[in-house]
Amino acid sequence: MRKVIITACVCWFATTASFAAAWQPVAGTMTTKWTAEVDPRCPLPEYPRPQMVRAQWENLNGLWKYAVTAKSKTSSEINDGEILVPFAIESALSGVKRTFKPSEKLWYERSFEVPAKWREGKVLLHFGAVDYYTTVYVNGKKAGDHEGCGDAFTFDITGLLVPGETQQVSLEVTDPTDEGKQPRGKQVLKPHGIYYTAVSGIWKTVWIEPVPEKYISDFASAPDIDRGIFTINARVTGGDGATMVRYTALDGGKQIATATAKPGENAVLNIPNAKLWCPDSPFLYDLKIEVLHSGKVVDSVGSYFGMRKIAVAKDARGINRIMLNNKVMFQYGFLDQGWWPDGLLTAPTDEALQSDIIFTKNAGYNTIRKHIKIEPDRFYYHCDKLGMIVWQDAVSGDDYNLKNSPKGLEKDPTAARQFEHGLKAMIDQLRNHPCIVNWVVFNEGWGQYGGRKWIDWTKQYDTTRLAEVTGWVDMGNGDICDTHRYPAPGRVENPGPDRAFVVGEFGGLGLPIKGHLWNPDMDNWGYATYTDPQAFKEAYEHLVFHLRTMIDGGLSAAIYTQTTDVEGEVNGMLTYDRAKEKIPSGELAAINKLLYTSPIDLTILMPNSERTPQQWRYTTAKPQGEWTAVGYDDSSWKQGPGMFGYNHPAWQLGYAYDERTDPAHIPGTEWRTDEIWLRRDFTLDKLPTDPYLQVRYDEYAQVYVNGVLVAEVSNRPAHYSHSDLVRIAADKLSAFRKGENTIAVYCKRNKEPKGPANQSIDVAIVDAGKQ
Repeated sequence: MRKVIITACVCWFATTASFAAAWQPVAGTMTTKWTAEVDPRCPLPEYPRPQMVRAQWENLNGLWKYAVTAKSKTSSEINDGEILVPFAIESALSGVKRTFKPSEKLWYERSFEVPAKWREGKVLLHFGAVDYYTTVYVNGKKAGDHEGCGDAFTFDITGLLVPGETQQVSLEVTDPTDEGKQPRGKQVLKPHGIYYTAVSGIWKTVWIEPVPEKYISDFASAPDIDRGIFTINARVTGGDGATMVRYTALDGGKQIATATAKPGENAVLNIPNAKLWCPDSPFLYDLKIEVLHSGKVVDSVGSYFGMRKIAVAKDARGINRIMLNNKVMFQYGFLDQGWWPDGLLTAPTDEALQSDIIFTKNAGYNTIRKHIKIEPDRFYYHCDKLGMIVWQDAVSGDDYNLKNSPKGLEKDPTAARQFEHGLKAMIDQLRNHPCIVNWVVFNEGWGQYGGRKWIDWTKQYDTTRLAEVTGWVDMGNGDICDTHRYPAPGRVENPGPDRAFVVGEFGGLGLPIKGHLWNPDMDNWGYATYTDPQAFKEAYEHLVFHLRTMIDGGLSAAIYTQTTDVEGEVNGMLTYDRAKEKIPSGELAAINKLLYTSPIDLTILMPNSERTPQQWRYTTAKPQGEWTAVGYDDSSWKQGPGMFGYNHPAWQLGYAYDERTDPAHIPGTEWRTDEIWLRRDFTLDKLPTDPYLQVRYDEYAQVYVNGVLVAEVSNRPAHYSHSDLVRIAADKLSAFRKGENTIAVYCKRNKEPKGPANQSIDVAIVDAGKQ
């Protein structure tokens, strides 16, 4: 493959060298160490489609002419200057870096040569991605249209070529960005918070290749490790009754299986005692696909595959777990946005594209959740080779808030068609990558519609992978029950009889690093922001500890936000320029290793009222004297069961209330005043060694044990599923006694405009030490 890549790029060096000297990344933008390695004669020269490799191809990346006009223009002189493809016009690496408006049209143009030896068959023109509406012309004649933001498309341009002449390709592109309802992910015209700079036009590799009259256009495959088979089905364009397809599996160059079938029909390769693909051993078989016509090979592509299985099944204790290759494996990874300060959605080089995966692997993560972005095929190729599990999000668009519509939204017919096209195109394009194990159909209700329909459709369309909705509005179907909570992870109490429980997002700890900020003057934020690297590390360790306590109860996977800082977000483990690791990867790996090797089974020292109501003495009038002390006379206080709070209707929460994550939301004792004081006694058979409080409260609480203040909290986790573990410091352990103990609690409610929507207080004490 390397030889092919070098040859292809050399072909275009001679034609673009005269323009290369004029190109520079736009100054004043954050760069990466790879920015200077971008060669304008042939950026991103690597073969763009590693799962269907042909020996001949030409890369059309490089300097193209461009122009920006009013959207209404139907033709244009393309003479605004040069733009470096495949970098979006908004990026510094494009050499342009300008906002592209929904009212405008972007024009591209370049010339190219077609080798004479290619004239015996067909010539295909491939685009990795163009955002969003695209019309392509070759030599002034229309080749075709496409709409989409991240999926690849191809045109047969054979009939548009002029023999013996230099050819010309041109595009016209429009992009509504966030003024439309089309899939767009996090792109907005005015970046802020969790939304980033828009990407318009070409942003993945453009290339041409010759094919015969009868050629392989795509294929779909499915491993089955239980039966020891690999099923594959190739589509052949131009095939007829005399056409067959031969498939050959190889291990280190040695043929291990072969099968032949008609185009469009399944062939089965027997792979007994298969070497299985997994993160620790990402073994890949080589694959050759050949088109036979009357027994003669007329087309051939090289590929690869992995034998692996993903499923939800019960472990030895009857708990649903995500299983890889029929074994429980905790999946832990980053939420990965895939944005770059110099190239936006496009990594500056292939080495840069690999670097985030390598950092993730070295830091002890085995999973990447690719967040509402379809990467170039080479990203998934690197994950296949390196052994990185991928959860792949569909790209979202349309209405971004389903919290108030638990049964789903009615979607605009055009927006629905666009999403459905994008979902299918994503699966078709990526389905042969063994690294991908989970299709995330909707994220946090963003553009979610159709009730249960699209999860069921995805499961039927690709039976070899999991499918889910991540965060907020769960429809009760799919393989996974998924919750989001920041910064500490929340849990799901009732995932369902056949589904696994995961934390699809948590963390988001911010650490701004001077000299590595996208814009030092903007609001650089995280869900909890630190200035001291050691405090940041300790906070991360606490979150991992929290996860460890949840694994024994059924947690199958967790996704930490996030790999890198992105623009105004400083909650990455890497800075946006990838120059600084906020926690060195080796130290991260040591922390993360505990998730795979040392889950924690907490011992309950004093229960809360989540499952069984616990009796407390309480008052809403400020008590006199040492009310926290042992032996304090609280006989005049009222008595009642926890939790204490306001029995709010669901609508007052501001979102659709979710019984999965907080089934015990109805208070045992109503509390509507601003303040409350609580006391109760509990007994310890032995002293705790590593005690923690589980505090459900809103929004400020103090907790005393035997008159000693052991915790003061103000982060308002107002549900049992979100109650953080608050460590009791070592110098407070002397407060505990064998036998009878007294706990005293003060809580102050949150004064919201909507009223006491989340008002609650309840406390448990647990021990993480060895018992």
